[in-house]
Amino acid sequence: MPTRQEAEEYKRKFEMLMSHIVELDLPTHIKDEILNEALDKWKS
Repeated sequence: MPTRQEAEEYKRKFEMLMSHIVELDLPTHIKDEILNEALDKWKS
């Protein structure tokens, strides 16, 4: 089980990754697919 600090650090990295994905110059449907996959991994 990760510590609270590790969980917060992971959350910050995840949020930064998500914002970078949104800013990519890709078609919207591809970005949506990447974001949905990342969110599914976050939930598990």
